Amino acid sequence: MSLLPERVELKTPEQILVMRRSGKLLHQVHDMLAEHIRPGITTNELDTLAHDMIRDEGATPNFLGYQGYPATLCISVNDVVVHGIPDDRPLEDGDIVSIDGGLIIEGWHSDAARTHIVGTPRSAADEDLVRITRDALWAGIAALATADRVGQIGAAIEDHVTEVAGRASPTSRASAGTASAPPCTRRPTS
Repeated sequence: MSLLPERVELKTPEQILVMRRSGKLLHQVHDMLAEHIRPGITTNELDTLAHDMIRDEGATPNFLGYQGYPATLCISVNDVVVHGIPDDRPLEDGDIVSIDGGLIIEGWHSDAARTHIVGTPRSAADEDLVRITRDALWAGIAALATADRVGQIGAAIEDHVTEVAGRASPTSRASAGTASAPPCTRRPTS
């Protein structure tokens, strides 16, 4: 009997290289989007920019068309917690915008989200939200070095938020991942 559960998929060096390509391209898409976030741009325009870059690089957006989802990205503005659908509403100065994107290269799905403040922050609390959730992500990544279980990673994230903010926050907006899955089994929504 193996100590590893059957659901653990061990990756080959070749698979890891493709996973890196997928993640690197998604990182580049997010960097490009960050350069375009400004008051007046619509979430539809950001979605088109991401779609065009992903396609131009020979990859496939993995949210678009999944169970009828109409966009390449999920873009949540202000009090929309997660999975907002891009539209023609222009972003305003001080908006908090979370952009969740994903793509597929050779069957490998990458998924990552970043949160931005458009232009000038409206408050120190908005800046704290973005900073604390980003730092919590890094606390979780650091926990990977010693964690025996996935729950320990989540605990490191929650501990960071509790330590810095004084309480756990249900509004954390950080996610990342790479996985293999047939297109119809990868769900971009919760």
